[in-house]
Amino acid sequence: MPQRAFEPYVKAVLLGERDPRRANYLKNALRIYADAMGGAVYPQAAFELGRFYMLEGKWKDATEYFTKLQKKDPHYAEAAFYAALGYSKMGDLGHALAAIVPLSSDVPLIGIYNNAGAIAVQASREEKKDDERARLLAQGTSFLARAAESSTDDPLVHFNYALALFISGKYAEAADQLKPVITADPRDGQAYFSLREVAGEGWKDRNG
Repeated sequence: MPQRAFEPYVKAVLLGERDPRRANYLKNALRIYADAMGGAVYPQAAFELGRFYMLEGKWKDATEYFTKLQKKDPHYAEAAFYAALGYSKMGDLGHALAAIVPLSSDVPLIGIYNNAGAIAVQASREEKKDDERARLLAQGTSFLARAAESSTDDPLVHFNYALALFISGKYAEAADQLKPVITADPRDGQAYFSLREVAGEGWKDRNG
């Protein structure tokens, strides 16, 4: 570790997370490290700079730095997860899936399953080709099913899974997923509306 790169990094992390000086110190650390190490990326500094921009809501900048980390680097999984969120917020669902899907095997957590599923379902709704739309929907539904199985009391997980089932035409199963959401928060108007839609579609599906 080049000492001259480590010093501005330490100064940055000792500042408040939203202190604007933090970005300047981290950029200096990245530049000095790259000069000393033949263009290599200082992974800890890149991660912290990504977090700084994420907290500022600057997702383009945040994603640029999160994606500089390699699989061998500390914080890689967290950086890849945040990069997926960044791509998703920018509407680049293909890159979002490319960032988060590999994590489902390496870091099998509910949050990763839930976000991977939600992104895949959203991508399916925007896909024009029938085969690819069906593949993305099946992929998203599978991820969300795993999230729901692992988290029996997370309303967001069950709501997302219900939406995937609804889009798949599985109305009764979708309603089953929405019921615990409403039980957890009887004031959840979106869940009530979705349940009514599901019930209506299920009735039409059964009765023509």
